[in-house]
Amino acid sequence: MAHCLSCEKKAISSHPQLCADHFDEFFVQKVKDTIESYNLFSHQDRICVAVSGGKDSLALLDVLVRLKYNVEGLFIHEGISNYREASEEDLDIFIKERNIPVRKVTFLDEAGFTLDAAMETKKFHSCTLCGTLRRYLLNKYAQEYDVIATGHNLDDESQTVLINLARGNTNLFLRQGVSTHANEHFVRKVKPFSFLTEKQILTYIVLRKVRVDFAECPYARLSYRAQVRDLLNKYEQDHPGTKENVLQSYLAFHSTVERPEDEPEIQTCEQCGQAAGEKVCKACQLIKQVHNVMIQE
Repeated sequence: MAHCLSCEKKAISSHPQLCADHFDEFFVQKVKDTIESYNLFSHQDRICVAVSGGKDSLALLDVLVRLKYNVEGLFIHEGISNYREASEEDLDIFIKERNIPVRKVTFLDEAGFTLDAAMETKKFHSCTLCGTLRRYLLNKYAQEYDVIATGHNLDDESQTVLINLARGNTNLFLRQGVSTHANEHFVRKVKPFSFLTEKQILTYIVLRKVRVDFAECPYARLSYRAQVRDLLNKYEQDHPGTKENVLQSYLAFHSTVERPEDEPEIQTCEQCGQAAGEKVCKACQLIKQVHNVMIQE
């Protein structure tokens, strides 16, 4: 391994080429710069960190605590056997050591079924169902906070740009970014790791000796995102900087586009009282569909 570009010690990473101490400085500074450049939050704000027990969310909790922000966690258990239990155990150890409050909610309590049970019907797409319910529950239980911070990284964000382009998701494409717009219905979501790669976050976790289970969600391999991820990783390997170019190009474009005036009016869901684009929100619609299918089987 080559020497660190900032001192004579051996480098522990290649991008950037830094030793352990200077990599830690780089990582923390990158987060600080993103928070300040995009005005994500202040030290007076109450920050809800969406935690799964995986490397990204634990790294985010760790660095925000080090930077002395006012953070609490929100953990959503989807009900994926032989997967979520391990990450929850890692989370419990992490928050106990640092005395960080975390609220836990489950699909079973909130929707009346686990993700595994819903998938056994073979009638639903795992990522669509899981993503819809997770976003719904995050917003529902984060109402008392100023922002929701997620561990989405450069890999995630560049993948999402390409996914929305490939699928023609114009509305979703225009809503992406380091921070969403605040409004009376939705808590603003922010992504302090937007310019850090998955590999850099992994390096940080290892250096900080945070216990993490690196198993991938068993449903992830079936997703459209997994295909885009593999393709983008190949381009990044052949052409370093591809992921950052994708995201920076998107952000440059996004800054020049005005928000559409004909956005759907936000209503209040007749069933749960949460924000909805129609009389009944998509989460309640999905929950009803799953229960109807389960009753028939």
